[in-house]
Amino acid sequence: IYARDRDDKPITEGGDPFIVKVLDPEGTECPVKVVDNGDGTYSVEYEPDGEGVHTVHVTLEDQPIKDCPKSVKVKPGADAKHSFIENFSFLIRTRDKRGDEIHEGGQDVKSNLLDPSSQPLTTIKTVDKGDGTYLIEYSLPQIEGKYVLSCTVDNDDIKGSPFEQTVDHVYA
Repeated sequence: IYARDRDDKPITEGGDPFIVKVLDPEGTECPVKVVDNGDGTYSVEYEPDGEGVHTVHVTLEDQPIKDCPKSVKVKPGADAKHSFIENFSFLIRTRDKRGDEIHEGGQDVKSNLLDPSSQPLTTIKTVDKGDGTYLIEYSLPQIEGKYVLSCTVDNDDIKGSPFEQTVDHVYA
């Protein structure tokens, strides 16, 4: 809120008793926090529970301020506690016995993913890029536990393989 006087000039100090009410699409009032910044501006915060058109009412001394009420369209936003990594991918670069990069496909590169009970998952695929690199793409189910990913060239584990990945804090 930017406070203005009767001549529409900015007020540069705080102290005005603004009242803010935010109503959700059903007419239920949302909790609102108004902070007097002491310079004629007031910060207003609210966290709607749902999406839709919300109505913002701002009054000063029981009178609506200019251009109020306002309609605000609220869209759903991401929530970190319920967001997760769905797909994983990485690139394997093949090298020969001397450590020189191989620049063509056709090598025997495989990947395997085991669930916490050591059962193979079919959510993994290996793509020969034709240039000596192999794209490994996979997803893990939203089931807690330790998963084991192994990558091989000619049935020998590559450097660092097998890899362990843990899924925890799964939310329904």
